[in-house]
Amino acid sequence: EHIIHRRIRPIFNASGDVVSTLTVVEDITESTRKSDELARSQHRLKAILDTIPFPLSLKDLEGRILLVNQAGEDLRGMSAQALIGKHNLETGLAAQPEVVRILQESHQKVLRTGERDEIHENWITRADGQRICEQVVKVPFRETDNSITGVISIGIDVTARIEAERTLREQRQLLET
Repeated sequence: EHIIHRRIRPIFNASGDVVSTLTVVEDITESTRKSDELARSQHRLKAILDTIPFPLSLKDLEGRILLVNQAGEDLRGMSAQALIGKHNLETGLAAQPEVVRILQESHQKVLRTGERDEIHENWITRADGQRICEQVVKVPFRETDNSITGVISIGIDVTARIEAERTLREQRQLLET
C-alpha cells in the first residue's frame, strides 16, 4: 500500500480561462513511515523518562533546560512547556539562591572536566512547600561526535536517609552521656 500526495494546479490561457491542469503526484509512503517511526520513538523515550521517579533534566551549555521529566515538573511545580528554555533562577528554585549557586557550579564543573559530578546533600524546597534533601548526579551529554553539548542532572530524594542518620547520631550521643 502506498501513500500518495497529489497537487493539481490550473493552467490559464491569456483570457484567464482554465485550459488545462498540471498534476503532480508524489509517493510519500517512505517519508510518512519515517515520520511515524520518529513519533513512536519520541513517545517511547518520553514514556521511559516520565516513568523514572527522580527529577531528570537536560540543560544546554548555558544552563537552560532543554528537557525535563514528570518528576522534574512535579519538583518545580511547572509544566515541561513552562520550564523549557529557563535557567534554575527562573524556576521554582529561584527563591533559594544558594541552591542555584551550587547547581550552577556543578554544571560548569561537568562542562569543564567532562566528568560526572555529585552533590551529596542539597536541601531544597519543593513547589508544594515540602523541604527535601536531594543527592544530585550530573553527567555530560555528548553528541555522536563526542562533543559535550549539555549536562544531564538526576536528583534522588535522600531525606529519609539523612534524617535517619541524624536520629542515629542523636541517639548515640544520648547513650554516650
